Amino acid sequence: MQDNTEIKKPLQAQGEQSSPKEESPKIAPEAEEIEMGKEVKKKFPVLVVVIIMGIALLAAGVYAGYSFSKLNQEAENADEQEILEEEIEEEEVEEQEEEMEEEEIELSTYLGDYMTAELPLGWEIIEYEDGYGSDALMEMTDYEGLTGISISTDNGDEILKVYAVMGIGGTNLCSTVAQFSDTPQAYIDEINQRTTDFNVGTTPQEPMPVVVQIGDEDYTAFEFIDFRGRRVGTDLYWNDLDNDNANEFHPLCGLDAAVLNFETLSFIYDSGFGTEEANLYSVEIVGQPSEADLLLLDSVMDSIEVI
Repeated sequence: MQDNTEIKKPLQAQGEQSSPKEESPKIAPEAEEIEMGKEVKKKFPVLVVVIIMGIALLAAGVYAGYSFSKLNQEAENADEQEILEEEIEEEEVEEQEEEMEEEEIELSTYLGDYMTAELPLGWEIIEYEDGYGSDALMEMTDYEGLTGISISTDNGDEILKVYAVMGIGGTNLCSTVAQFSDTPQAYIDEINQRTTDFNVGTTPQEPMPVVVQIGDEDYTAFEFIDFRGRRVGTDLYWNDLDNDNANEFHPLCGLDAAVLNFETLSFIYDSGFGTEEANLYSVEIVGQPSEADLLLLDSVMDSIEVI
């Protein structure tokens, strides 16, 4: 029994020594490719999102730039359209003036009781006297002489009215005053000084006059009896009779402009203390006449002479 045991032990040890060693498992090439594919698949969606966001930002930037450029272009187009409309309007007025100059307008001589004038064919002047033709006279008073004038166009529409004024008073302050290129600043300062003086110790204070600048191309000039006049649309401006400098224009304002104090146009009234002479009249353009008719009116006013 001993012999058998001894023989088996060496054999068992030898068997232990000769048994194959265990090796670490190796990954097949196909498995490596699968693992790499999984990593690529994980990275691919992130890259796609980044690219899409980049494209979106680029598109937003392009759209914003386009929108801004379009807004600027629309603003420029609006400015150009406004300038174009103004140029067209100026050209139309110039064409009307040129057409009137080129056309030989038929004129008729008006001879009234108080004045003469040259009228376009079909135009009419009506003279009112003895208190008629005016709603600005005091009642219960007798009047004699010229108290109203009405000028109508060839279609029968009244375009200018002149009416006597009596019993209207007020301050000589101005809320606005026009300044032409030949209106000296000294005259504007004089108008402002009236308000400054009036405001001394006065409550509430009167606002200073607003100065309205009028360009040389914006008016037509004429003379009407004693006054040098200028017209801007349907607005009339009159030179102060105290200004005899032909190179300057001192536009009246306030009550002085609303009621003109003529030198050669007058009427007589009963003051209660005897007969007195008055020279106050208002002159107004009526309605909204066409520029063509207004240009004719300029020439009619320019032609009027008091008899």
